Amino acid sequence: MKKFIIILTTALALTSCGSDVKFNDPSFQGQKDNVLWRADVTNAAINGSTLTINAFRGLEIVSLVVPAPTRPVSSLDPFVYDLGTDDVTSDDIFASYSYTENGISLNYATAQGKGNGQVVINKYDPITKKLSGSFRFNAEYEGDNDLAPKNLNFQSGFIYNILVN
Repeated sequence: MKKFIIILTTALALTSCGSDVKFNDPSFQGQKDNVLWRADVTNAAINGSTLTINAFRGLEIVSLVVPAPTRPVSSLDPFVYDLGTDDVTSDDIFASYSYTENGISLNYATAQGKGNGQVVINKYDPITKKLSGSFRFNAEYEGDNDLAPKNLNFQSGFIYNILVN
């Protein structure tokens, strides 16, 4: 009987251990208004001198647009872009969020002198075309619906190993 209990206990212990590990590689996530927001699909592309990162989750889209890295980037020498500044070059640096359902769209964005935030590219390898970094932003509502919140906040955002086309 003792052998049966030992074998049963060992069998239960071995079958209850599982490897339900899920890797988020690549990943784009952050805290949207203090709630975890993780993209289902992410893509990035360099067009001319502009890097555009798009993250999709259901009917939601987050876009980050910054100047494209011109060299390999490491965490010791990252590219840092401030959003919403009054700098003349800030027209090419912005973040946006949109949600569309049943013909109703909510659009939020930063722009020159509007909203604020920061995008940091702390890893980019032109050979593997993979990019990593962080972001945060406060975007302003761009519509006329009085019921929509006037601001949208993303904080503690991370970009990890996004493939750049």
